[in-house]
Amino acid sequence: HHWWEDLRYAVRTLSRTPTTVAVTVISLALGIGAVTTVFMVSEAILAPPAPGLDAPERLVSIYTSEDDGETYGVSSYPDFESISDAPALTSAAAAAVRLVSMDVGDGPTRLLGETVTSDYFGVLGIQAAVGRTFFRDEGWPGPGEGVAVLGYDLWQERFSGDPAVVGRVVSLNGQPTTVVGVAPAGVMSRRVPVRPDVWIPLGSPADVGRPARLDRRDSRDYQVVGRLTDGATIEDLATQLGTLSARLAEDHPEEWTDASDRPRSLTPVSERESRVNPKARLVLGGIALFFFGAAGLVLLLACTNVTSLFLVRADRRRREIAVRRALGAGRRHIVLMLLAEGLVLGVVAGGLGVALTSMAAAVLQGLALPIDLPLRLTFHAGVRTWVFAFAVALAASLAFSLLPAL
Repeated sequence: HHWWEDLRYAVRTLSRTPTTVAVTVISLALGIGAVTTVFMVSEAILAPPAPGLDAPERLVSIYTSEDDGETYGVSSYPDFESISDAPALTSAAAAAVRLVSMDVGDGPTRLLGETVTSDYFGVLGIQAAVGRTFFRDEGWPGPGEGVAVLGYDLWQERFSGDPAVVGRVVSLNGQPTTVVGVAPAGVMSRRVPVRPDVWIPLGSPADVGRPARLDRRDSRDYQVVGRLTDGATIEDLATQLGTLSARLAEDHPEEWTDASDRPRSLTPVSERESRVNPKARLVLGGIALFFFGAAGLVLLLACTNVTSLFLVRADRRRREIAVRRALGAGRRHIVLMLLAEGLVLGVVAGGLGVALTSMAAAVLQGLALPIDLPLRLTFHAGVRTWVFAFAVALAASLAFSLLPAL
């Protein structure tokens, strides 16, 4: 009961000082908006969603160590074939990122694509939104068919979401290629945290020059994903891959040693942890912390300025507080009453901060990156962004109103 009365009184009291309210809300909204925008971008890059996967808890990504000993590197096609034989895996697939040129009659467009083994979508458990995915005989080691699966975004942008795109022939890297299906919305690359525009089977004519290198164990270019058998754990797979690494070091000493003549290693990582390469996650996490610090400093300055305003405001209310004390109001009730005013301002500033974050998301979504790569990133102020923003707003409300209240 007291909280509801305090909130009503806080609204009436604040309405008498519109200038103070405006300065407070705008200052806090800028700080909350800055912190929330960094959170939104960090979440999009470091924790991208992975919709459409079947039983993702059974999926793993498998990394081959690099020449410098770094654990989380990519694998060669012979590595993939050896990994596929692990008893703990019921199936495995490989994918490599490619830049692709597509021409549908209006000039070539540069796209980000992936070359995948023909059972790639089957291993991930992804069903086509329109048409189908690849048949087993459409990929390596067969002759390679000129077929492709389009990304959902590309389908909407270039083909207006027309289901009749299935069966249409387009030019990929100058090679006639038949579109056999469209992937569902939001499918991410397992190599980099972006949404590919197109997938082509390994050995496809559009994968120019790559099949000639598939028999080389030192030509490492593929991210390997696998699905655990029922009852197998990632620890079981790690043990089997350790045995496999030792055997490969004996059978292929030149290709299976790094620059320091140490045997390479194979490391399985869960699907969730591998949405972003663990090595890249450390670098990106450090960058995110830097921007969080900068945005947090903006919010701290805003809270400091607002605290000063509230201290002045509290000093002017000494008479009111004295009367309340004389009429029997306890210290706890007075503190809660003053905190209620901060809470009202914090909620309003939090809402405005989310609005600013949504505007920033729209700007970032349409912003051209300073690199010549057709990357697709998703920035969206969703439920978690709202929750984060209002958690920050609540913390800020306590920060700037508690000292004056006390």
